[in-house]
Amino acid sequence: MRIFNTDRPKVTVERLKKSVFERFLSIVSILLFVGSVVFLFVMLSELPGQVPAHFGITGEVTRHGSK
Repeated sequence: MRIFNTDRPKVTVERLKKSVFERFLSIVSILLFVGSVVFLFVMLSELPGQVPAHFGITGEVTRHGSK
């Protein structure tokens, strides 16, 4: 029994052309991701040293974690 079947045909994948709307959505999603990372780094200095990490069934903080 062979693990790799070398008799299978090779399938070539041509570069798919994106529509203008798909390019627009790609650019928007990349900008949102980069903006989120930048926002995280800007706000990181304003976070307290310890933040709530777990809440109990009554809504009280049961564990703290570092930022």
